[in-house]
Amino acid sequence: MSKFWVGVGIIFIAGVIAASSATGETKTFPHDLETECRGDKTTSNSITLQPDNSLRFKGYFPVENTNSKITYSYRQGNSIVLNVKSQKLPAPEFLWDSCLASGIYDIQTDPLQPGSYPVEVKHNGKRIEKKVIRVRN
Repeated sequence: MSKFWVGVGIIFIAGVIAASSATGETKTFPHDLETECRGDKTTSNSITLQPDNSLRFKGYFPVENTNSKITYSYRQGNSIVLNVKSQKLPAPEFLWDSCLASGIYDIQTDPLQPGSYPVEVKHNGKRIEKKVIRVRN
């Protein structure tokens, strides 16, 4: 009986290790995450597959003021979702009249495994873009 339970334990541990490595979490690296003054109140974003099979997200969108805190969340499973958010903070004491505050982001992921990934970008929870990225070997 004890050999049976040792065998079951070994199989269980091997299964846990295989499952955790198969669903490894992709890390993200923000190159730029800030607010700045722009001359317009437009929105822009791009999703590009890099030569090393990582994704690079770049863009900007209008925010409340230049003191807004810019954060993001990244989720990867069957699909990939990047949500860039702005948190309204008190406006600075002095602000140029021509300053139109924008949240700026430039975020890169770890390399992805080969496959097709539905990718979605959101600004403050509102979908800006959705497309499928194909990663090859």
